[in-house]
Amino acid sequence: MIFFLGLTAFMQFGLGAWILLGLDNLLVTTHMSFSEDLKVFSTFFGICLFIFASLGVVTIRYNLKSKPEALFLSKFIGWWMVIGGLIVITEIQRYDLAIVDLARGIAILISAYLVKKK
Repeated sequence: MIFFLGLTAFMQFGLGAWILLGLDNLLVTTHMSFSEDLKVFSTFFGICLFIFASLGVVTIRYNLKSKPEALFLSKFIGWWMVIGGLIVITEIQRYDLAIVDLARGIAILISAYLVKKK
């Protein structure tokens, strides 16, 4: 579980930075077009990714210290990864963008639900 949380946090920090610092490059890579509305939205989204990644780092620390909040936060992150992936699939029909988040979210959920509470 810690591996998947770490991978998720690392990827979210990277994607957040890519969105905030290299939006044009990201749009070319994902075959999307630029608009001023997208610039505003992407700024908020990039900051949200930093917040989400920071939550992942906190969750990893809680897991390492065996705090009871660790499982709740792990499940929280996993469920929102799955929900986010499903929204991407239903709203913009981009399976290529959603599959990575879905896979990581499911891996986090499986490992979190397999952990026995003390």
